Amino acid sequence: MTGDSYVVHEHGIDALFPIVPGSVSLESALKEGDQNLVRTSANIARLIGLKV
Repeated sequence: MTGDSYVVHEHGIDALFPIVPGSVSLESALKEGDQNLVRTSANIARLIGLKV
């Protein structure tokens, strides 16, 4: 995420969750997209108290 990502809070978005773990190539992001999405979804579920 970029340093100006806070701007979305002004539009009613309360939280941001990046899917990729950091700066990665497009090739890597596409190749590992399903794993990254599952990991991020599990982290969000834990945050809101769901059992996963």
